[in-house]
Amino acid sequence: MRTNALGLVEVRGYLGAIAAADAALKAASVTCIGLEMIKSGLVTVKITGDVGAVQAAVEAGAETAEQLKVLLTRHVIARLHEETKAIVMKKEGENEQAEEQPAAGAANSGNADKADEANEANEASTADANESQTKARGSGCAC
Repeated sequence: MRTNALGLVEVRGYLGAIAAADAALKAASVTCIGLEMIKSGLVTVKITGDVGAVQAAVEAGAETAEQLKVLLTRHVIARLHEETKAIVMKKEGENEQAEEQPAAGAANSGNADKADEANEANEASTADANESQTKARGSGCAC
């Protein structure tokens, strides 16, 4: 199957996205390449396939979302440019922030070790306190 078209259906909420994706996949021979979750509960369903199939799938998905009153917009790009395709096909989390995280993680590794030590000390003191309470209860204390 040629995957030279991209269809997008943007909705409010995960439920609407699942319903739209299901209707789109049942309507035509297309592939759902994912759901893009955006802030404020917006979700974009991404569909690829042959141009005619993608148009039919997007229409079906949008109609279902409209019935649920969650449809925001829909769009079909017939001949997706290779650079645009690379942007769309990126897995979630592959962006500029992901490249910055290793550097930030290296700078904070000392803080992470300190946090681990603090957590271990807290767990040890909690265990000691629980053991003391258990012994006190066993001895008839009304703690």
